[in-house]
Amino acid sequence: PEIRELLEKYEGLSPNVKVKYVDPDKDAILAQQFGAKDGDIVIQYGAQHHVTQNGTEEGLTQAILKVNRAALPTVCFTSGHGEASIDAAPEAPKSYSFAKKGLENDGFESKTVELNAGVPKDCGILVIAGPEQKFTDNEAAAVDQYLSSGGKSIWLLDPVISDSNRSNAPIRVLDTGLEAVGKKWGVDLGRNFILEKQVQLFRGVQVVLTARVSDYGDHPVVEPLKGRQTVFERARSVKKDPTFTGTALEVLKTSGDGVTWAQSDVDALFRHQKVAFSPGDMQGPVPIGVVSEKDLEIDGQKKKAQLIVIGDSDFASNPFIQSFEFNFDLMLNAVSWLAGEQEQISIRPKMFQSSAVELTPTQANTIFYVVIIGLPMLVLTFGLNLWWYRRRKG
Repeated sequence: PEIRELLEKYEGLSPNVKVKYVDPDKDAILAQQFGAKDGDIVIQYGAQHHVTQNGTEEGLTQAILKVNRAALPTVCFTSGHGEASIDAAPEAPKSYSFAKKGLENDGFESKTVELNAGVPKDCGILVIAGPEQKFTDNEAAAVDQYLSSGGKSIWLLDPVISDSNRSNAPIRVLDTGLEAVGKKWGVDLGRNFILEKQVQLFRGVQVVLTARVSDYGDHPVVEPLKGRQTVFERARSVKKDPTFTGTALEVLKTSGDGVTWAQSDVDALFRHQKVAFSPGDMQGPVPIGVVSEKDLEIDGQKKKAQLIVIGDSDFASNPFIQSFEFNFDLMLNAVSWLAGEQEQISIRPKMFQSSAVELTPTQANTIFYVVIIGLPMLVLTFGLNLWWYRRRKG
């Protein structure tokens, strides 16, 4: 009954949608034509058809999209540098299996590739997610060549630090091997860590390596997220390069008003646990994501290189997608925009329930001062007045 009701809604919303119920036993020839059995839902458009048993709104809409458009570009995730994996077990810390499932629901195919021989020709979108080792010069050149030919790419680059156990040298943020390529395409990667002051229950104000973002630029990727919050862990600053001849826009920024900053003295942060704003640090709001575009002309054809860079890869991993639901939409919207699928940029029905209550810094501070300080002080004041009143009365 629930599926029948949902199908009637589709039919009622558009005269182009027709619904027909078939008994596969009575109409065996039609069932064999579509390879369908009892309980299957067949979506047909022209010569295309798709069979599904997913009777949800999301499942039916994705089935309609699959038969109503040309093939989408393949999303390629790089490997060989300790990147997050789309094929890892769901419980793995750097698993992107939920993101992979979301891409499949949006009609994309995804796979893992290595860049030893350059970017494979069938890669429509190249994703570099959380490398822990430096890209070689040849690999960086391959990424640059890919963009120079009108490629589309997403870089999710955490600030990886040097190992203090192997050397007494100051701890620093290591090179990714992509700094020069990023600068060429309008992106400046910070060698820092973004810190945020957060109010925690029974602990008061604490400085943490988790940054909450609710300040978004005017761009299709983040437009549906306005009024909502995305969360990033151990992130670096990413700002636009003012010398870039194309178009670059900072689309993700942390909170201002002294709540966040990007600390450049990484040695003091991790060796001595010293957290303080110093000269040379970037005061909030700190940009954490940049979108850049550049028009190209290749062999007489006009093309456009597009690059999205975010200073963190954890936000799209399974644990963060489960806890902070709009991180999921940020990742999938970035892919949809690069693919030219503007209609898929949205807030999607979730495959899982989020258990986190997301508060802005102002809301968290208000709750802290009202609940932890204000109410106890009110009770204490009432108690003292009552005690004083009774004492005066003898």
